[in-house]
Amino acid sequence: MGRAGLYLAAAAVILTSSCSPPGRSGRSDGPVIKYMNLSAVYQHAFNTDPDALKLKKDRDSLMARMKKTGGRIENSPEEKQFLEELKHIKAREKKLKQKLYGEIDEAVKSVARRENADFVLNRGDAVIYARRSFDVTGLIIRELGGSTAKPQEKKR
Repeated sequence: MGRAGLYLAAAAVILTSSCSPPGRSGRSDGPVIKYMNLSAVYQHAFNTDPDALKLKKDRDSLMARMKKTGGRIENSPEEKQFLEELKHIKAREKKLKQKLYGEIDEAVKSVARRENADFVLNRGDAVIYARRSFDVTGLIIRELGGSTAKPQEKKR
């Protein structure tokens, strides 16, 4: 790390130790960061959801029936039926995933509020929750575009 990097790191340490985040009066220890394992949470949600269990049973049943044919159904009405059933199952899976991720999103937000977390990270991955007061997206967009327009504030 060069001299400029050291200065930048020192400035970051000074800023985070001397500034209280917005809405956190009386605190000087910086933002509260929590993490979770999204994959484990999703697996739990999937394995405890009655619709997911039914979908898994239907998929397994279809796969067993397809395997039983030994691949001898090419260009037959059976193949078309299997493909139609598989298409239906995939559509149900997509809808189920949306539902489960929506529920997970609400749970993350609820826990984040209760834990007074500013950020919730997925272990080893991307940010999955962050307080809006820490969102610098509008500033970065203005910086890239050279615009002087003020970014719109979204209500929480």
